[in-house]
Formats: sequence, structure tokens, C-alpha cells
Amino acid sequence: LFEALKCLKCHEFGKKGGEKVTASELAPNLAIAKTRLRSEWIFKWLYNPQKLQPGTKMPNYFLEIDEEDGEVMELLPDPIYKIQLLVDYLREMPSAKEK
Repeated sequence: LFEALKCLKCHEFGKKGGEKVTASELAPNLAIAKTRLRSEWIFKWLYNPQKLQPGTKMPNYFLEIDEEDGEVMELLPDPIYKIQLLVDYLREMPSAKEK
């Protein structure tokens, strides 16, 4: 799932990065997620990044949420399960200190 969503296209992990992007386009380094972010926050971010930071370049791969009427449409099957899988994966990745 991490590879299918091409997370490393925008995010770095440690010193290795994905495709070349400019500094202004680069998303946070995922090597710090384990030590700097709570699982609950990561889940909320993946569930609806636009709600936490309007205008973010982070796409919502899982749900389309109509902010006016609150209607939620699944973009991928089992979105809650898949979001939790990604949260667990990020929490298990070695931190920058462990690399």
C-alpha cells in the first residue's frame, strides 16, 4: 500500500528520497514520524488532510468528504482498515535515530 500510493514520491525517509522534487514541494521526512507524531494524529491526517491543513498538497487517497454536508464517499475499499495499516507501518519503520 505504501508503495502503491507512491508515498516516497513526495516524502523522504532518512537520507534516501523518492523522485526528485524541489524543497518547496517536499513533504515531511517519514523517518521522524515514529518519534514526533502520535498514531491518532497520523490517522486523522490520512483520513482527511484538508481538514487539518486546508490547502495542503497531501491528497486524500481514501475518502472524498463533502465539507458542506459531511457526505463521505470511499475512494478505495476498506479505507479505515487501510489507513490503520499505513499508521501501523509508519510506526514500525525505523526512526532517524535507529537508521
